[in-house]
Amino acid sequence: MKSIGKFTLVFLLSACTTPLPEPQGVWYRTDGRSMQADPTLLKKG
Repeated sequence: MKSIGKFTLVFLLSACTTPLPEPQGVWYRTDGRSMQADPTLLKKG
């Protein structure tokens, strides 16, 4: 009987978890140049 109670408790607690959001990154150039302003950089990117 105790094992059924433990299983039920674990089952109910596992339903309370939420998935982690996808990590989002930010891309930027270290030299400070804008890719939108330079067509050659935009083509390379």
